[in-house]
Amino acid sequence: MITVIIAAPFLFVVFITWALFLRRDKHIHVSPRFIRSWDVLGILNLIEALRELSNHEHLQASAARLAKHGNTYTTWFKGTKATFTCDEEIIKAVFATNVSDFRFASGRRAAFHQLLGHGIFFVEGAEWSMSRKLLRPSFANEAKSIPDAVQPHIADFVIAAQRQQASLGYVELRSLFHSLTLDVFTHVFLGQSCFSLRHDSSNTERTFEEAYDACMQRVVRAFVIYPFDKLLPVREHRRDMQIVHDFVDMHVKRNLADRNTEKSETMTDTVDRHRSVLEELSDTTRDPIVLRSECLNLLFAGRDSTASLMTNCFYFLARLPSVWQALREEVYTLDSEETLDFARLKALPYLQACLRECKLR
Repeated sequence: MITVIIAAPFLFVVFITWALFLRRDKHIHVSPRFIRSWDVLGILNLIEALRELSNHEHLQASAARLAKHGNTYTTWFKGTKATFTCDEEIIKAVFATNVSDFRFASGRRAAFHQLLGHGIFFVEGAEWSMSRKLLRPSFANEAKSIPDAVQPHIADFVIAAQRQQASLGYVELRSLFHSLTLDVFTHVFLGQSCFSLRHDSSNTERTFEEAYDACMQRVVRAFVIYPFDKLLPVREHRRDMQIVHDFVDMHVKRNLADRNTEKSETMTDTVDRHRSVLEELSDTTRDPIVLRSECLNLLFAGRDSTASLMTNCFYFLARLPSVWQALREEVYTLDSEETLDFARLKALPYLQACLRECKLR
């Protein structure tokens, strides 16, 4: 009943509910329940949403409402009819089969554009098609080797967990997973990690994680209260946004500069060398703003969703020792001498079942 709410990160829930409004109902054969139809301005829903955001209770509250009112319901939000859903068929229509029949809610682009730019998750129509065409080659080859990109960050994760255990007496996996996924995705996307898990990271790298997280919290709040987002304080947001942009721009400029050297061209032709998504994208465009926007959009989409899935998975594994043992036994069947790639991971049926089950929870 609440598959999407539990499986996806907070921001995904926001977009399913408030960012996408039904334009044509003829493709979706549902008659959603209309709640609080008398509150045509949606004041109560707005107050409720702001309270949940402040108390970090939006996921639980969203799940409770869907359980109470059904998989799909409609209500007023800031004077507009908004449809909230966790129905698989509707979500499939929104993101795949009937994309052209839906539009973004007013305020989505306004809230996120300054931070994330015109990337694939914040454009529509022809612009979306162009972004998809630009990104597709970067993800076409699923046989890429992944240990070089992931292994050092797993080692950092273990050290950070041990350090946390020693200082606090327990390990808080949620925050560690968010740092781990940030490190991995900045490595994979930009070609160099921010190393947020490392105790001796530079101030700039530590500040990037803090600035990015603060920016994401502010833009979600701005989106919720749009068009009154102009009343929010902007000084700290602009400072943090500049830190995020400077970090990504630094890697974009380095990549573009390296591509102009003979050494870089030689390295690009080396099949065994891991190429970052930024390098793949720069095969198609050299526009630094486009490169920054697409990288930030991918980071936005991949980091929280992956961290949430991992946190959810370990939550259940810690409570189901028999499942944990069965999963360990399957992983031990892997040959440590062979290269670990996506194909080998997909060939582990119990692992895939565990991940799917955690998405359902």
